[in-house]
Amino acid sequence: MFGFLSGRRHRAELAAVKTEADRLRTQRDKAFDERDIAIRNRAQIVVQNAALHAANQRLEGSRKELGRRLDSAHDTELRELSDISALEARVVRADARAQRLLKVIARGGDALRASRRRADLLQSRLDDAVGLSGAAYDWRPDKSQRAKEEAS
Repeated sequence: MFGFLSGRRHRAELAAVKTEADRLRTQRDKAFDERDIAIRNRAQIVVQNAALHAANQRLEGSRKELGRRLDSAHDTELRELSDISALEARVVRADARAQRLLKVIARGGDALRASRRRADLLQSRLDDAVGLSGAAYDWRPDKSQRAKEEAS
């Protein structure tokens, strides 16, 4: 009341103040520790982000290069496919021409055989008309050649 305190009360209040001061110091130290940890964590995050950014940049460069290579390979493949299709068209045309030529050759062979038969027929008629129809007067020099021609 008069501003006087008893010794016991003074010691009790002093102990309470010291306890509060200790609690506040502990809280302060804990806050400082948490702040230091947060600063270290942020620094580590910055370093990690920088490393990730550098890796991302390298990967982006690699991706772009691979994209260019893929586009180039695709263009080359398209050119090769168009070249192949042009060659296929040429092969088809050449095959058709070869088929036509084979038909012409076959017709020529048929015409040759027909003309030889007609020549043989005319020769035999001529031989009959002239009187040379015997085997001794065959106009072909040997019999093997005559057999070949008759077989064809």
